[in-house]
Amino acid sequence: MLGLFSCEYNFINPERGTTPGPEPGEEVSFQQHVEPIFTKVGCTNCHKDGGLAFSFEVGKAYNSISGNGLVNTVSPADSKLITEGHAQQYYTQADKDLIEQWITEGAKNN
Repeated sequence: MLGLFSCEYNFINPERGTTPGPEPGEEVSFQQHVEPIFTKVGCTNCHKDGGLAFSFEVGKAYNSISGNGLVNTVSPADSKLITEGHAQQYYTQADKDLIEQWITEGAKNN
């Protein structure tokens, strides 16, 4: 029974590259810049409807993230989205920086 609820991350490639960020002077877009990180690193393989506590699926991730206390707009660097769980293992530093920038800009659903 445990196998039904466990998640293995052996499919994640640490050499997966970086997610393109915004052009200079542009805001970080959740849909264009942040959400693709979750798919790239494999979050959506386990964090989807019927899976773990929240969904990182495209179109569902923002509501799930904002409704579960994963974002701290007062202290973006302390946001659980970049400090807890698999974030430390699977996000590149560029991924973390991009997510933190998005949070600093107000964590908008843009």
